Amino acid sequence: MSIVTPAPWEAYALPDHQLATIFAAIDRHAAMLRRDHPDLVVPGTGCRGQHLSAGPFTVGALAAMWQDAPAWFTGSCPVCGGAARGTHVSGMLASGGITGWCLSCGMALKRFVGGLPRVLALLPEEAREQLFSTVPGLEIEVDGGLLITRPAEGGWRPPVPEVSWEPLLGVLAREE
Repeated sequence: MSIVTPAPWEAYALPDHQLATIFAAIDRHAAMLRRDHPDLVVPGTGCRGQHLSAGPFTVGALAAMWQDAPAWFTGSCPVCGGAARGTHVSGMLASGGITGWCLSCGMALKRFVGGLPRVLALLPEEAREQLFSTVPGLEIEVDGGLLITRPAEGGWRPPVPEVSWEPLLGVLAREE
């Protein structure tokens, strides 16, 4: 598979219309959110894998993914043709991809990319730095497509606490 041409989005689970509505609002207001509220967290997003789990993404990181790497994190829904937006990266060393939602029909979508290191290398720098800052006790970087992890200098950090939708939904409600 070529890293230059993304695989098409595929439907993989039942639609979630509530999440699609939230991600559609984030997409509509992405420039404002990235500028004024970049640190608001988005529950249920981030990175999941056997060797690395991190997140959630902030709205600033999601906006960076959608605006700075649109070939990989945006596209069209194969079911209805609506706008697709990637919200998670996941996988193992040899297989991985991007998952997300159709903003129109709410269909859960996935896009195969390759190993998790390749997926992480596709993230814009802003999103990658924000994501890696949530991993307890590891310094992580992507160098030439390789995922390099080592213990952090300061030692172990406590896990990221549970996050709430309330702050993000409050900002979106004021904008809608």
